[in-house]
Amino acid sequence: MNGERENVVIVALFSLNTKTQLGTRSTIKNENRLGNLPTSITSEILADVQEVLDSEESELKNYKFENELIDGFIEFIKPPIALVIAGAGNDAQPLATIAHLLGWQVTIADGRPTHATLQRFPNAKILVTKPAQLLPHLNIDTQTAIVLMTHNYNYDTELLGLLLQTDVPYRRIGTEEKTFTNAG
Repeated sequence: MNGERENVVIVALFSLNTKTQLGTRSTIKNENRLGNLPTSITSEILADVQEVLDSEESELKNYKFENELIDGFIEFIKPPIALVIAGAGNDAQPLATIAHLLGWQVTIADGRPTHATLQRFPNAKILVTKPAQLLPHLNIDTQTAIVLMTHNYNYDTELLGLLLQTDVPYRRIGTEEKTFTNAG
């Protein structure tokens, strides 16, 4: 999971006035572009793409192309949520399955090679590791969630201490019931 996860923009050009479907689409990720944009308005579109990337909000724009006003929908798409489940017990299997069905990228991390297997978690990346070695394998970004469910106090405590030093936006340990009970 330590590959770069990036936002993507999709540009679709069309005309509402003439009902002509130009069918021009382009996917833009960083400096890479898939699909062709009309040469005469490419620089204008790319400036709008940068604006959408900066604001992280999709926009509808107008462009003058071949003496006609055309519309462009510039759609901002975040990468899927990356869910890291620390713990490969039986209770982690339904969570991993649900996350996969939602289109999330699932990683299972556990120190037990008998539990953290592709047979038990067929749609997840498997990391058999100790807490201290886990973080270098992760690319923590704004779309990352980490759930601690090892049921091993020492593993969870060590990993939680390391996670508190990161910018991971969502951390969860224990059941909701126990969390509220222990919170005071």
